[in-house]
Amino acid sequence: MGVDYRLFKINILFSVIHISFNDTRRRCSSYEQYIEQIQNRLVRDLVKEYPGVELYDETDVIDILSYINSENPLTRFIFVLDEWDFIFHQDFVT
Repeated sequence: MGVDYRLFKINILFSVIHISFNDTRRRCSSYEQYIEQIQNRLVRDLVKEYPGVELYDETDVIDILSYINSENPLTRFIFVLDEWDFIFHQDFVT
């Protein structure tokens, strides 16, 4: 008897993380400020979406994604990076 692929597909959780790089809530004067703003919003959204995952006061996105995956190894992330070149047109980068 073969593996029931439909059953396997149902058990995998795909979380889509959409980052719109041109959606800044406040004006940024440096690249560091710009990246920090994106990271803070992503961390806030991950904490809200996965409230049962112990994060140990982490603020690093990579660590948080790793913790989420360690709690549920079937969790997969799909990243949609929209307007990724926005940063190259900002005065504080050039």
